[in-house]
Amino acid sequence: MNAETLIELKEVHTVYGKKIRALKGVSLRIFSGEIVTLIGNNGAGKTTMLKTISGILKPESGEVVYKGKSILGFSPHRIARMGIAHVPEGRHVFPRLTVMENLEMGAYSRRSNSIADQEYQQIFELFPVLGQRKNQLAGTLSGGEQQMLAIGRALMSQPRLLMLDEPSMGLAPVVVDKIFEIIRKINSMGTTIFLVEQNAKRALQVALRGYVLETGTILLSETASKLLDNPQVQHAYLGIS
Repeated sequence: MNAETLIELKEVHTVYGKKIRALKGVSLRIFSGEIVTLIGNNGAGKTTMLKTISGILKPESGEVVYKGKSILGFSPHRIARMGIAHVPEGRHVFPRLTVMENLEMGAYSRRSNSIADQEYQQIFELFPVLGQRKNQLAGTLSGGEQQMLAIGRALMSQPRLLMLDEPSMGLAPVVVDKIFEIIRKINSMGTTIFLVEQNAKRALQVALRGYVLETGTILLSETASKLLDNPQVQHAYLGIS
């Protein structure tokens, strides 16, 4: 592949909590324009990997390289300014702020504080329900609407890389369909996506490539279509015996 390497992890070890070694020498690469998914069981280290990239957790050793430059030790704020947006598991919208105020908060990391009306309009085209509820308090939205708001808020920072942690968790199937449709659309608009998702089948269906993480170690790395056909993946993550 001749595409630009956007983000690369090199032999990353990250310790989490009370000396739990969550990542054990992880190496992976994401090219510009891709959707790459990371699948694995609960406790495999998926969330830790996203937190390591976004600077919330500091690796014990190894290197995190973004657009050819090491970002090891950078603050989350600085990493966000560089173009990496992280939508954490559980959505975490500001419940007492309106939809519009939440979206405005998403632009805090940009060097320019001015927000054009067309930027809001782009979000409302992706998520029409947010346009309908723009003056509503975020805490009164449904779970699916809050997930859309969390993604929309991240997009307000105009990221090169959008990292999504379990975007379909706890949502009704019809809403899950909509979320994955939106993920495809965001990617088609030029944003690279790193997707952590418990629903391995849906994640692999939307992604170009995938990594399988098992107890802090990359077990498999392949195209998404090959992982879908892999008997080991089918048995362990897709419920196919």
